[in-house]
Amino acid sequence: MKAGAGRRLPGVRWAILILCLLMIGPWACGRKAPPVPPKHPPLTQPMELKAWREGDTVGLSWRPGERERGVVRYTVLRSQWPVEAPPCEGCPLVFQEVGSVEAAPEVDAYTFTDRIQTDLVYSYKIEPVGSAGDRGPASRRIVVAPAAR
Repeated sequence: MKAGAGRRLPGVRWAILILCLLMIGPWACGRKAPPVPPKHPPLTQPMELKAWREGDTVGLSWRPGERERGVVRYTVLRSQWPVEAPPCEGCPLVFQEVGSVEAAPEVDAYTFTDRIQTDLVYSYKIEPVGSAGDRGPASRRIVVAPAAR
C-alpha cells in the first residue's frame, strides 16, 4: 500500500461541507415576496379595568379599546394565592380563564361577576378574542385583596 493513499487532508472535508452549505443557503429561506398584511385588524387592549369586592363576589368593569373592530368576546382571566403566601417578586402569575363576556358594538362598558373564596387574594386581567380565535393584548392586571380584619 502506498503511503498516504487512504488519507485525506482534514481541511478538505471542512471545505466541502462549507461549500455545500453555501450552495444550499440561498434556497433554504423560502419564497421571497413582499410582506402580507394580517387578515384581521389587530385587536385593541381593554381599558380602565376596575374591580370591587363584596363578600364572596368580585365585580369587574372595563371599557373596550378605542377600535373594537373584530372583537367577538372578552375572556376573563384570574390568578389567586393565599394572603399568607404571596407570589415572589418578579415571578410570573399563572392565569386561568374563569368566564367570558360577548362583545357588542353599542356597549361602552362591560361587567363581569366572579364568585370567590374570601380568604384569598385575586388578580384579574381581560383579554379580547377575535372571530378567528385570535387574542389581543390583555388589559392591565388588577389585584383584589380581602378586607382588612
